[in-house]
Amino acid sequence: AAFLWRLMGEPAEAAAHGFTDVTAPWQQGAVRWLKANGITSGYGSATLFRPDLPVTRGWMAVFLYRTAGQPTHWEPHGFVDVDHPLQEAAIMWLKRNGLTTGYGGSTTQYRPDLFVTRGEMAAFLHRLATTPGAWDDAQYPVTGTPPA
Repeated sequence: AAFLWRLMGEPAEAAAHGFTDVTAPWQQGAVRWLKANGITSGYGSATLFRPDLPVTRGWMAVFLYRTAGQPTHWEPHGFVDVDHPLQEAAIMWLKRNGLTTGYGGSTTQYRPDLFVTRGEMAAFLHRLATTPGAWDDAQYPVTGTPPA
């Protein structure tokens, strides 16, 4: 949450997020912003965010895709291990824009169920921030400023 919020320039905090398990003061602004912009709706419930759980590569793809405005033009990704409907479009978009080429150099495996390391998250965010084409098809429903 904090990485995405900071990527977008730390936009002003939105209304309360409603998650009962987000208690750390440093998480509040980022989680409010994610909820207000439809990047997350919670973890299995509208009242739980689960801030201490790790994020998988598949769900990180969804968060990045939603942050970029859910662009609608994509091409098949070619990964044989992606089968979650919500992750499918996001991973197509990642591949189309060169934000991923596959897991560990593989062109057929994305590994959506593996956890994202801090290093991988940094790489995904850097690629998103420096790939203007990733933002081209978006309508920018997310408040904040996409990278120039």
